[in-house]
Amino acid sequence: MAKKQTAEKNNDPQGWESIRKKVKDTKAEILILNVAIIILGILMIAMPEQFSQFMAQIIGVGLIVWGFLRCISFVRLKNEEMFGSYALVQGTAMLGFGVFFLTQPDKFNNLLNLILSLGILVIAVLKVQNAINYLKLKISKWWLHLLSAVIIMAFGIVAIVKPGNIAENVALIITGCAFVISGIWDNVSVMIMSKFIKKTAKALENGSHYVDVEAKDDNDKKNNKKKKSKNNEETKNFDDDGFDDLDYGDGL
Repeated sequence: MAKKQTAEKNNDPQGWESIRKKVKDTKAEILILNVAIIILGILMIAMPEQFSQFMAQIIGVGLIVWGFLRCISFVRLKNEEMFGSYALVQGTAMLGFGVFFLTQPDKFNNLLNLILSLGILVIAVLKVQNAINYLKLKISKWWLHLLSAVIIMAFGIVAIVKPGNIAENVALIITGCAFVISGIWDNVSVMIMSKFIKKTAKALENGSHYVDVEAKDDNDKKNNKKKKSKNNEETKNFDDDGFDDLDYGDGL
């Protein structure tokens, strides 16, 4: 019963059409986000020290402003609302972290690289999951997704472990390389998945099963090549032998 329901679900043209529309609606946002990630990675590679200081200033100022607003909101609370409110604690903590980031940019560099490296590892695990999903969908290029996940994970591990006590700026450059690779490959992956879903939805409308879409395309290409080759052979045979036995009536 479960297998039957799964088969019906996989052969649901409306379901795949709905997925195609969702991918189409979000594809532009994903592409723009990945372009931003690529730019971020390039900045980390080109000027790691300036990037770290800039991020420390931006985050530090943001935390100070946010913490100040939280403290103001606590002062403006009514008496009955003060109990159970942690606005003053939150505001004070944010102010403290903001001042720390502004006055200790070197220490922030270590923290920033650690956070970004951990983020790279999370991204790599997500790519492994995507590779497994593509394998289940029988997308022929699924192993490329797995390869990109392994490469990005290696960058993330090197940036965290820092073998040979590499400098923080070098670790940040390594993390930036991982960001660039991730952003570029994610854009490629979105295009591949969008094309696959589009083909699948179209194939299901014609009564085909989604797992046979790529196989069907390959078979069509092979059949077209065979037909073309057969036509060429027939034309060649006709050119070579077709006129040899004809009587032109000229005594030749």
